Amino acid sequence: MRIIYQNLRELAKKQPLFLCLLVAVQAIAIFCLAFIIGVIINNKLFMERSDWKNAVNINLNVDSGITYADLEEALFYISDEVLSGVETNLFVMTGYDRIEITADIIIENGKYKAGNDLKELVPLQLVSGRTFTDEDMNSSVPMAIIGNLEETEYEIQGKNLEIIGSVGFHEFFSSAVLYVNPVALENLNLISINIYFGRYITEEQNQQIIEKLDEVMAGKYNFYNGNIAEEHKDADAAMKAVILACVLIGLILVGTIGIILNHILHERAYKLSVFRLTGCSSMRSLGIFLGELLMISIPSLLMGLGVFVVVQKKWLESIYPYMVTYLNYKVYFMLFVGLILLMGLFSIPIILIKVCRPVNKQLAKARK
Repeated sequence: MRIIYQNLRELAKKQPLFLCLLVAVQAIAIFCLAFIIGVIINNKLFMERSDWKNAVNINLNVDSGITYADLEEALFYISDEVLSGVETNLFVMTGYDRIEITADIIIENGKYKAGNDLKELVPLQLVSGRTFTDEDMNSSVPMAIIGNLEETEYEIQGKNLEIIGSVGFHEFFSSAVLYVNPVALENLNLISINIYFGRYITEEQNQQIIEKLDEVMAGKYNFYNGNIAEEHKDADAAMKAVILACVLIGLILVGTIGIILNHILHERAYKLSVFRLTGCSSMRSLGIFLGELLMISIPSLLMGLGVFVVVQKKWLESIYPYMVTYLNYKVYFMLFVGLILLMGLFSIPIILIKVCRPVNKQLAKARK
């Protein structure tokens, strides 16, 4: 420890600007790496964010006569085959006896699941009863949640609906409404189907949806999708380019630290030779240099990380709103420890190459 302290003091006296440069480079390195990780997280979440949705609107002709039973197989194919791996939410809408009827469904692995509104929005509106479960969505018993209706029982084309909940009376409903499970829709002529995606879809997927619908009801519907993947390709490409640039910058920073370390070892060549001649082993020499590196690196990295936390809180969160999602003090700690380990692993081979040379070659090298 004493030797490490003496070496650092000598470096500060003889090469103060170089020491400041070493501290600054390491502080900048952890600042940039934290920024790189934040940008990658922000761009990845932005490209996948749930509110950047692609919506397909399928409006059926008034006289189409297409029922849900006619379309059910096609919708399963679209959800499980065409859109496999894409979060998909379907709103199937129709009317009956001047009542708006909606089924909010997700199709996954050949089964129905309650849609996002049934899980998140409807529970906040309930004044009595409950919302649909996934089991309810696959049940053979017709069920409904009512709105702007007083009935405790309701019948659709001879099918008695089990009323499981009520959202009360609201002025923003233009008429009475029923949220139903799919079996309640079976024999009703549909008005429209809206399909919402957790991310945009490709032109090929868009065409496959149209082809499948044409098999069932060609000429009986209007299809609209004004937000396919092609319209976002420039933004997508730009974000990926930023991620690649950030990774390359990170590699350059680590390489720069390696070059600086190599310079320090070159300057210490004569002293290292003297240490070796007086009985200092290669492993002990390695420990001395790693100790010096840690003594410089720990405060340098803490300083750079501290500056980044301040900058992130004050400015970056408004520019990169998703950065704060994962960048917390746990991640900062992991980044700090990870960079220390990375620098250690990067430095050990360089130091070993220097210290493991025969002493006579080290002295010859030091005299040049």
